Amino acid sequence: MKDATVVSYDPLPGDAIAVLPTICALAEVYAHVYVDMMNSAIYEIADFPRNVSHAWGHPAKDPDRYFLGMAAAFNWRFTPDMLHPTQMIMRLAGIPVAQTVPQPRIKPYTLDAPVEVYDVILAPFTTAPNRTLTLAQTEDLVELLKPLKVAILGGGSNPCVPNVPCYYNNHFAYGAELIRRAKLVIAVDSFPGRLAHAAGAFRHIVLNTGATPLQTQVYPGAIAMNAHDIEAVAEQAKGML
Repeated sequence: MKDATVVSYDPLPGDAIAVLPTICALAEVYAHVYVDMMNSAIYEIADFPRNVSHAWGHPAKDPDRYFLGMAAAFNWRFTPDMLHPTQMIMRLAGIPVAQTVPQPRIKPYTLDAPVEVYDVILAPFTTAPNRTLTLAQTEDLVELLKPLKVAILGGGSNPCVPNVPCYYNNHFAYGAELIRRAKLVIAVDSFPGRLAHAAGAFRHIVLNTGATPLQTQVYPGAIAMNAHDIEAVAEQAKGML
């Protein structure tokens, strides 16, 4: 069997995590897969098969090469009938596409840091302005979710709601464990939403803003709702707990 090298050139974590199922699928058909990911933080949580390792210092002899990126996977444009990005990356690599959105494999939590348990992990923000909630919408949703215990998961530049715990997902393993322990995850189309799928969230609401095709946002078992109908989202959330 030949070896393969995979270069994943997406810097954003939400795009990088979508590449993991393709790497695992390639590991089933190659003797060894050498991986170089632009978002190196993903290595913190990626649970690769034993025949996958970092490309640095381990050159493969005459390997097959794969250059994988989210934008290239869907040809730099959204279409109404496109597959989920995780599936489209598989298609870009030329391997059989799973009929359902494959779940990225991530490692079990092993850190000593204690992890709080919340009724709801809310991830309302993302770097794309047309796919995020406003701070006012987020505050309204938190208010409507009372008396549930809510925490916000986001990036370091995201605003926080007063008196609501905010966790930054720069430490992906900790964020994944917050999600695993929560009773419900509510997320816009962003990295925390993809992390929720990878972490096996069994109650998951995706807040759809209409900025991207619905099928590119939703995972098996997730419920898609209008991101701007805050009252309906809160009612649905309470009915699931």
